[in-house]
Amino acid sequence: MTGPATLPRLAGYGAALPLLVAVMAFVAQLALAGGLALNTALANWHAELAGRLTIELPAAAPGERLEEALALARATPGVRTAAALPKAEVSKLLEPWLGKRGLADRLPLPTLIDVALDTPSAEVAKTLATRLAGAMPEAVLDDHRLWFGHWVVLLHWLQFIAAGVVLLAVAAGALVVAIATRALLAAERGTVEILHLLGARDWQIARPFQREALQRAGLGSLAGLALASLALLLVGHLLARADSPILAGRLLSWRDCGWLAATAAAFAGVAMLAARATVLGDLRRLP
Repeated sequence: MTGPATLPRLAGYGAALPLLVAVMAFVAQLALAGGLALNTALANWHAELAGRLTIELPAAAPGERLEEALALARATPGVRTAAALPKAEVSKLLEPWLGKRGLADRLPLPTLIDVALDTPSAEVAKTLATRLAGAMPEAVLDDHRLWFGHWVVLLHWLQFIAAGVVLLAVAAGALVVAIATRALLAAERGTVEILHLLGARDWQIARPFQREALQRAGLGSLAGLALASLALLLVGHLLARADSPILAGRLLSWRDCGWLAATAAAFAGVAMLAARATVLGDLRRLP
């Protein structure tokens, strides 16, 4: 048989396949969005902390020591501004740990000085640390590198986990399609064997199966994308209310949204390839 060979209309995969693909696409797109948002949050953190230092003075330090520390910091080359944080702002920073019951107001809080550099520079930080150590040993200079480094490691691990979830969801989708294709092959066994005996090419027999898989999985992946988009819009609305320059604002760019759409398309493509591979593998075992 040299002309096109087609099967009669397939019985179809049923409603279960689009539903399962929708669930897996939803999970994959949420994981991918989380990984992309973490990348944006990491960049926001770096932009927020780069070029900023904090000088900490003990709560028992006299007021003139604060003025000395401010003068010393402002006289250091490379320092743009240096200002003491109001006690109310320090208390607000401690609210996540102490709550809003006024405990911070009754505690001996250290005095914090926010130092902004002209440009991020380790040399300026080192010079300022040396000057502070000589003039006021009780002062502590924090360049946030240790704190930020711990968060970088954690966020990178979370990104790896998110990538793993995406890959597992895609692999699970391919497995589900392969199993469903085997069941559909069994239902169409008689027709498949007749076409094979008449000389139909394997790819001609596989084509209706892969087309059916593409349509059903495409429908499911679009449904998963729609559900994930609604969930992300809700999360974005909640983050927009966050009083934080790191979390507030747009955490997913248009390019990130393109990656989410590409993931939906990838689910449909992988489903088609899984159906094709399953049918071709089965046909190779026929005499």
